[in-house]
Amino acid sequence: MKNKWVFYCLHLLFWAFTSWLIISSFSITGHVVNIDEGVVSDSISRSDELIWFFSIGQPFFALYFYLQIYLTKKRATQKDLVALAWQSLLLTGLFYGIYMTVVYFIFPEHIHILWFPSLWYGIFIFYIIIAVAYGFIHAWIQTEKDKKQLEMVNKQAELNLLRAQLHPHFLFNTMNNLLAMVDQEHNPKLAKSIDTLSSLLRYVVYENQQAKVTVAKEIQFIQDFAALHLLRFEEDEIDFKLEVIGQNDQQLIEMSILLCFVENAFKHGVQPEIASFIHIAVDVSTPNRLLFTIENSVHPTLENQQIGGYGLQATKERLQLAYPAMHQLAIESSKEHLVDDEPKALGLLTSYLKHFSNFELVGTFRNGLKALEFLNTNTVDVVFLDINMPHLSGLSLSKMLPKETAIVFTTAYSEYAVDSYDVHTVDYLLKPISLERFSKSITKLLERTSAPIDLVTKHINCN
Repeated sequence: MKNKWVFYCLHLLFWAFTSWLIISSFSITGHVVNIDEGVVSDSISRSDELIWFFSIGQPFFALYFYLQIYLTKKRATQKDLVALAWQSLLLTGLFYGIYMTVVYFIFPEHIHILWFPSLWYGIFIFYIIIAVAYGFIHAWIQTEKDKKQLEMVNKQAELNLLRAQLHPHFLFNTMNNLLAMVDQEHNPKLAKSIDTLSSLLRYVVYENQQAKVTVAKEIQFIQDFAALHLLRFEEDEIDFKLEVIGQNDQQLIEMSILLCFVENAFKHGVQPEIASFIHIAVDVSTPNRLLFTIENSVHPTLENQQIGGYGLQATKERLQLAYPAMHQLAIESSKEHLVDDEPKALGLLTSYLKHFSNFELVGTFRNGLKALEFLNTNTVDVVFLDINMPHLSGLSLSKMLPKETAIVFTTAYSEYAVDSYDVHTVDYLLKPISLERFSKSITKLLERTSAPIDLVTKHINCN
């Protein structure tokens, strides 16, 4: 606030000083010097009409001055000097025409002052030079400020990445060993998934050293990212399409600047057991121009959900820093619903349960409300429950179950562990869940019941 007041005061002083200088200098009509007995005296006479003429002219100069500054800052930031030149000429001509019209009707006897050449053009040129110079300086200062801020954002992102990294070579070697252990002939999908994950991590770790990457690499990154997300769903649940239009995919772009929109589409636009779609189009048919379009389904159950907006806001700020006045972002709809229920997790737990003959699986659900509907009409002994599920969270569902029903939470979120023990929780399993860890939960469940060890326990799996 203090800086704004200083800014306004400096501008007021500038106009007060230049207006006083112009009016006092150009309104003089006579200057008489008298010498009487060696004493020199002078008298200056001024025209009231000229004082009014130049006083009324100053607001016009001020209007032109700030319009020229705005135009210069905008075009200088965009580095479009050709547009700046012809638009400045157009603005100058418009100003001159309006000013000439006002003088013609209000001060017709002084119209000759605007005829070339005259000192009036000196005033005009003075304001033009100051306005253009001020605009260029302001644009340069803002550009340097944005560069430093962008460098700071990138450095912080790099630091966060380094903090999250486990030695990259160790990760890649480990995944290579895992890939070698996979029977690629009988399980090609798993082998392909490990290879895709390796490519994605390699891109994040090594390409991160560069501020910009080619559009082709960014598209491949999006494809790998989407491929791993699609593993969470059945093959016919998500209609995912990515179309590339044009051949100019070697132009450079800020790394991962499009990822937020793809992540939001998976995060807020798809639901299990309901047909959903994500359609992406990348148009690079025009050199030095990229048009990225993404559309995703919005289900009725998600329409009233409020979006968090942190990732989207960060992307907007990054776009503004990296491409100031050179980008357009249009979002027609954006709804949020967090879902972490995965069919692969259901399959994993189901396969683990086959190792324990004293447990009978009576149902699997990927929807909290459907699970509750089943539980209201059926009695079960154990419920394996995820925290985040569509329509009804695992914590909310657990509070509706009878006390004699044992609960084992299976989730990727450790922060809910304390809350989970407000209900009758036997164990809290963090994904990924190994068979060894799952077996310990089974032991706890068997120790909890006083029935014989060969009891067939009915259980429901909600994940």
